Amino acid sequence: MSLVEHLIKRYQLQNACRAILSVTHVIFGAKISYVLYSTIRFIIFVSDLYLFLSYWAIDNYYSTD
Repeated sequence: MSLVEHLIKRYQLQNACRAILSVTHVIFGAKISYVLYSTIRFIIFVSDLYLFLSYWAIDNYYSTD
C-alpha cells in the first residue's frame, strides 16, 4: 500500500470513527462510545506505526550499499 493510499484510508477511518462515536454515544452512552472510539484510534495508531517502520526498514535496506 502506498503512502497516499494509506492516508486516504486513514482519513476514511477517522470519519467512520466520528460517526461511530456519535451513534454509540446516543444509543449506549458515553462510556461505551469512548471505549470503542479509543480502540479504533489505537488500531489507526498501530497501522501508522507499521507503515512508518516498514518504510523506514525499506529505506535502510536500500541505502546500505
